[in-house]
Amino acid sequence: MKRIQPGLEQVTRILGEQKHNRNVEYRLSKYCCSVAVDEGTIYYHTLTGAIWFLEGDEKAEDFLDELISGWAFVPEGFDERKQTDDLRRLAKILWKTNKKTHFWILTTTDCNARCYYCYEKGIERFSMTEQTASDTAEYISKACGGDPVGLTWFGGEPLYNRRAIEIICSRLRENGIHFQSSMISNGYYFDRKTSEMAVRDWKLEKIQITLDGTAEVYKRTKAYIERDEDPFSRVLNNIEFALQAGIEVYVRLNMNRKNAADLMDLAHLLAERFPDKSHLHVYPALLREFTGPVYGFEADEELEKVLKMRRQLWELGLFKPEKLSLKPRIYCCMGDDDSCEGIMPDGRIATCQHYDKAEYIGAVFTSGRDTTTAKKWKETGSFPSCNDCPLYPRCVSLKKCPWMKEGCSDAKRTIKLKDLEDSVLAAYREWKEKERTT
Repeated sequence: MKRIQPGLEQVTRILGEQKHNRNVEYRLSKYCCSVAVDEGTIYYHTLTGAIWFLEGDEKAEDFLDELISGWAFVPEGFDERKQTDDLRRLAKILWKTNKKTHFWILTTTDCNARCYYCYEKGIERFSMTEQTASDTAEYISKACGGDPVGLTWFGGEPLYNRRAIEIICSRLRENGIHFQSSMISNGYYFDRKTSEMAVRDWKLEKIQITLDGTAEVYKRTKAYIERDEDPFSRVLNNIEFALQAGIEVYVRLNMNRKNAADLMDLAHLLAERFPDKSHLHVYPALLREFTGPVYGFEADEELEKVLKMRRQLWELGLFKPEKLSLKPRIYCCMGDDDSCEGIMPDGRIATCQHYDKAEYIGAVFTSGRDTTTAKKWKETGSFPSCNDCPLYPRCVSLKKCPWMKEGCSDAKRTIKLKDLEDSVLAAYREWKEKERTT
C-alpha cells in the first residue's frame, strides 16, 4: 500500500493521528470512498483528504495500523458526523478573520440577454454609478487590511456596465491593493480589445460563459436585445479571444430536455473549433428553477443525460475534473464566510450574490452592520440523508439558502459522487505519472 496524498494539514493538525486500540472492532469510515482501477483500488477520505493506493490484491485489512492512524477505519459506533461538525466549529474559531478578501460585485442587474429561464426575471434593473464604484474600491481597500483580494464580476451581465469595473480596478491599483478577478458573463461583449484589457487592467484569470446550444437554439434562447443575426459565432469568437489572452474559460452548457440532443452536437463543434483545449473547460449544468425541479426532466432521465454528456465531453478532451481541494470545506458560501461579501449595484452589502434572494447587512459607504441578519445566514441545515453520505465533509448547507431547502436528490448526489470519483482518478494519474518519471 502507498499513500498518494497525505491528509490536509489543517485537518490533521486538529484531529491528530488516531491510536489503534487492539480491544476495539473497527469498520471502514463512511467518509472513505473507494475507486477501482486496473492496477488496484484507490481510497480517498473526504474529511482528511488523504489518498491511499492498494495495489493488485492487497486488502485494506492488512494495513490497519496506518489506515486507522489516518481515520480511514474508525471504531464501531463512532460518530463521524459529530467529529466533522466539531472540526468545523473549531476551525472557524481558529481561522476567524476580520479581513475581507473576496468580493462578488454586481456592476448591474441589467442584461442584454433575455433568457427564458433566468432566475432574475422581473427584478429591478439598475447599474452601479461611478461614485458607488469609487466608494466600493475605497471600501475594499480598507476591508482587506492590505491583503490581496479576489473579485468576481457578476450581474446581470457585468460587462453591461464595464465602467464600474474600470473604476474599481483603477482605484485599487492606486491604493496599492493587489487583486485578481474572475467573471460570470454571457460573453457577448467580451471581444478582443476587452479580453486584452481584462488581463492587463482587471487581472482577469477566469471567465464562465454559458452556451445553450448550437446557433439557432442559442439565438432563440438568449434572445439578445441587439439585432444580431449570428450571436453564436460572435460569442465563439470571443471565447477564442479570451483563450488567446491566456484566460481560463469555463463553458457552462445549460441543459434541459429540449436541448439535450443539440448540446451533443455543440460538444463536437466546440472540440473542432478549439483544438488547443489547455485553457478550455466545458461542463453540463441542469437548468433549475430557483426552487423546484429540473426543467422537463424526471430524476432518472436527469442523471442519464448528464452522465452521457460528461462522458462525451471527456472523450472530446473538453471536460476536466476539478482538482481536489487542499483545504477543508468549512463554509458554504459568502453567506457564512466572514472573509467574503457581495456588493450590490447601489453599494449595499448582501448575504448572497443572487439579487432576488439577497438580504442586506450594510453598505460600502456606512460602518454599521446588521449582525442579527448576518448571524442567521451562518446557521447550518441538515437532512436525514446527510447522516450516511460520504460527501458530508465536502458539503455545507445553510438554513436560509433557497437552493438548499429540499436537500439533495438521489440524482444530484450521484452526480456529485461521480465528480469526486473523477477528481480522485485525476489525482491518482498525476501521482502515477510522477512515479514513472522519478
